[in-house]
Amino acid sequence: MIMFRSYVFLTESGIGLMYFQLKDFCPSEWMGDAVFNCFATVLNYEEVNGRKPIKGKNKDVKNSFGETRRLFCHTVCFNDDILTNTKYDDKGRLEKFTGALLMVLNKDASLLKLTDYTVTVFPILENNHFYLISFDMEKLAISVIDNMHASESFIEFLDNPDFLKKTTPFKVVSMDLSRYQRCFLKYLRSVHHPKCLEFEPVIPKRLEIEWATVGNSVDCGVFAMRHLETWFGETDLKWDSGFPLTHTQKKSLV
Repeated sequence: MIMFRSYVFLTESGIGLMYFQLKDFCPSEWMGDAVFNCFATVLNYEEVNGRKPIKGKNKDVKNSFGETRRLFCHTVCFNDDILTNTKYDDKGRLEKFTGALLMVLNKDASLLKLTDYTVTVFPILENNHFYLISFDMEKLAISVIDNMHASESFIEFLDNPDFLKKTTPFKVVSMDLSRYQRCFLKYLRSVHHPKCLEFEPVIPKRLEIEWATVGNSVDCGVFAMRHLETWFGETDLKWDSGFPLTHTQKKSLV
């Protein structure tokens, strides 16, 4: 039996971090999804109870994001069980997704319609690599955020000849082939989200970021968490993640 004292962080809904998982914070250690999900939980709390200032953001930028409410999901929302387990039909997959989303919402079923949120961000963990997919409900934009430079990233889009070689889950960028995206659109329809039909033709795009990494396959979790914290969706303002542009400075920072 796991005792509560084994946890350094634990929510009422069961999202927790145990002592032995603190090793993930050591330099050059790959960060596990437990750390990431706890971080997302803290960010969701701050969205409700007062967003803390983000270093590197000036006053005008903060004010411009004041009305943007974000939802930070957990990796479990789109794990292999939900995406590819053949024992689930569409209804079963939707039920699994809804249950995972309810944990993100701290078991508050009144929020399941997602109409309170401007931006919903899903962290994806594939082949030990973290990246983000953002749904901007206001701008009707689907953004793919990956710290790896496009020349190294395994993420491919539908028009790439290697696309059909992908297993899961980055077929998310294809409306027709993606179990992930179909599942989320089915969910939006099931809760009668006012933007569900408008999202049908939206084509996801990969964000080109100046601080993309080359030759770094370990720190993706750190980059993804910082991206999660500083991303407010599609805006007219330049996104400032706080990351420096040189390899040495980035490595020193993370």
